[in-house]
Amino acid sequence: MILLILIVVALGGVFAAWTTRSWEQLGETGEQQIEQVTEQLSISISIDSVFCDSAAGNSVAYLRNTGSSDITGSDITVYVDDGTGWDLINPTLVTDPLLPGAVSDVTGLGTLNSDDKVRITVGGNSATYTCD
Repeated sequence: MILLILIVVALGGVFAAWTTRSWEQLGETGEQQIEQVTEQLSISISIDSVFCDSAAGNSVAYLRNTGSSDITGSDITVYVDDGTGWDLINPTLVTDPLLPGAVSDVTGLGTLNSDDKVRITVGGNSATYTCD
């Protein structure tokens, strides 16, 4: 009888330890996911305009940070569609980091002709501009 009571108490202790650990892991995972969603929602951009240079290849996009977090050059991804599909390019963000509410030049877009498109993405947000 005493052996049975000891087994029940031991199992209760193991269950309590397992439950405590599970709740800790669940809380940590939930906290990380909330931080990720909050960070993604705080990053937002818009393209004010694009200088489409069809001659010299010195096209420039003017990117505005409309979110509440800083944006660095490594955060942005730029694609150009010249009518044959989207191509990933390696641009330069002139003002790095780009503070909330500020505008920066994005250079290195190459030659852009009429009807070419520029898409800039940051996190889960993107903005597209079509050259006139």
